[in-house]
Amino acid sequence: MRLPGYFQLKDSVLQYAIDINDAKQQLAAAIDAERIAQNLTAEMRPRIMRRALGSATFSTKQLQRSVHAFDGAPRRISFTWAGHTTGTERIMVAKVREQLMAEAETRAANEEILIQDTPEFFDLTAIMKLSDSEVLIKHKNIAPHPRCTIWFGPTGERWSAQPKANLPVFVLAGEPPMKLSELKKFDKTARGGRRRDVKNREEVWPQRDMYLPSGIGNLGDSHQVEQEDEHQVPSTYRLGGVVYERS
Repeated sequence: MRLPGYFQLKDSVLQYAIDINDAKQQLAAAIDAERIAQNLTAEMRPRIMRRALGSATFSTKQLQRSVHAFDGAPRRISFTWAGHTTGTERIMVAKVREQLMAEAETRAANEEILIQDTPEFFDLTAIMKLSDSEVLIKHKNIAPHPRCTIWFGPTGERWSAQPKANLPVFVLAGEPPMKLSELKKFDKTARGGRRRDVKNREEVWPQRDMYLPSGIGNLGDSHQVEQEDEHQVPSTYRLGGVVYERS
């Protein structure tokens, strides 16, 4: 289990975090380039990385997670449990079609049947009306895990950041002393119920847990909220380790 935590520092480490996250992205890009050069599937990324680094203990999940650093002294940090949550992966329809066709061809050859008679070929009909450029969202259930909520603004304001897997976080020390709510023991009964604010998904391929992304209007509203929060404290939180503007 990942242990939640934080570091309160005297001096900023934001630029170091940016450099580390940039290096993570470059390594991930190099792994993907090697995968494409070898004509391998996306599932082979972990094997490529472990072979290159000469160790079986490295995880691509750790590689993908960016380091979170904040150039501000928080008023409060709270550690809680995230119970019923899902992770998402964006997949191009063209990629899904390519994978299905490859699986159909392999099954047809192994079982000596027509491609049209394979279940994978039948699955292609579920997305036949979608263009190759469209994107599907694949949802994956995530086991209960600690999450960290950070407040930089005054009492009564909305929380500023909520890292989940990317822990520990790096913040600055300040006055008055920060209020800390430590992680309590996980209560399976209390976290057993489903959230009441779960959004309905527009199903495309429920058998493989793939759905259409949320509407454009919702995405726009979410972006506005992020812009309002982001200007308060410089950090790597919103950027997510993908694109950084160096100072």
